[in-house]
Amino acid sequence: MQYAFVRKKTSYQKGTDVWKEFDEIIDFDFGFGCFEPESDHEVDLCIKEAADKGIKGLSIAAPLQYRAFQSTDLLSEEAMKTGLADTVRIENGVSVGYNTEYFGFLKALSRTGLDLTGKKVLVTGYSCSLNTVVAALKDLNVSETVIASIDKKRYSAKFPDCTVIHEEEPVKGKDFALFVNCGPVGMFPDTGSVPAAYDLSADSIDCVIDLVYHPWDTALVKKARKKGKNVQNGMWTAVYQTLKAFEIWTGTRQTEELAEELFYRMKKKAGDCIVLIGMPGSGKSTVGRTLAKTLDMEFVDTDEYIESFYGQIADLFDIGEEFFRQIETRTLKQLSYGNSMVISTGGGIVTREENIPLLKNAGKVFFLDRSPELIIQNEELKNRPLLAGEDRYEKLMRLYRQRIDLYRKAADYIINNDRGIFQTVQAIKEHLQER
Repeated sequence: MQYAFVRKKTSYQKGTDVWKEFDEIIDFDFGFGCFEPESDHEVDLCIKEAADKGIKGLSIAAPLQYRAFQSTDLLSEEAMKTGLADTVRIENGVSVGYNTEYFGFLKALSRTGLDLTGKKVLVTGYSCSLNTVVAALKDLNVSETVIASIDKKRYSAKFPDCTVIHEEEPVKGKDFALFVNCGPVGMFPDTGSVPAAYDLSADSIDCVIDLVYHPWDTALVKKARKKGKNVQNGMWTAVYQTLKAFEIWTGTRQTEELAEELFYRMKKKAGDCIVLIGMPGSGKSTVGRTLAKTLDMEFVDTDEYIESFYGQIADLFDIGEEFFRQIETRTLKQLSYGNSMVISTGGGIVTREENIPLLKNAGKVFFLDRSPELIIQNEELKNRPLLAGEDRYEKLMRLYRQRIDLYRKAADYIINNDRGIFQTVQAIKEHLQER
């Protein structure tokens, strides 16, 4: 046993499953053991025992991170900032405490593309993660961190540099670049709950990060996505946190490619999306809505999603097709982070090579192959920017010839959609049952 978890016996322990998957990817053979102290005081004994046994590293679960901070011989800079130690490195009998969630959160936040300098952020929760997020935001030079808490008096004293409000208190006159849920609201089995502070401030929030990832898409993430928000669950933070701990223990820094592999492997374990590709007018939206209803899944049409956030697609095409394709790729990347959705994509999504791995990462890809003779009968085609005007059939055939091989290459399954909706839905369900 070279490494060990330190955690309480009760409750779901996030992070353990990520370590197991990481171990499989790099084939390191961590040989993880486990300490389960019955009280905070016993954390001191666990660290001492680990040193005596020659254990090289400890992963400390909440809420024991406060005690680990007090129990180690030395502390890193970010541990000092947060008052927490979630990772311990032991060398020559000397224990050093680190806060890897600090690094994980900052790396995950960078994926959103947000520049928070001079911006306002709304944070809620009461877990160890709240300390970490507040400290990280301070280092990012936000103009104001507002904490929505059930205990306003206590948190006002604990975080004097922040604005603290009651979690059910409406926030007036503030536009927030980011909302972060640091607490367990929405975590299994309480999967239907959304932090009250979000509901009271949703219209003034641009981006949402929920540090919960069990379930993968919490009620908060689903609700924010439907409003066109940039959303992220807690898995990116957990992934980068894991890689940082490995670096601390072994001195080996991992690549961004490995981080993405770990993230998407965890996502597939939580549940894939179903992605529909095909020509304009091939029935993707109609089939997708019916399929989502029969499987009790969320339905997302990428074109509708884009329009809800950026405006009419025809207007975006007026600026330029490449401009629209860039937005489409950003949207697909965002949706690829989610799970248990049926995603109907735009007809031209396969024309950008960088979209193909995003489609694959999102889930199982189904090409709805419908004959041009049937597609042309769809009256809605006259509203499509690339098919508007005269000679629609010639334009359609030109697109079909340009894209047919791209659809086939991107697809996991090819479904003939010259039949009725329910036959197509049944064919997709039969392929899903093959897994």
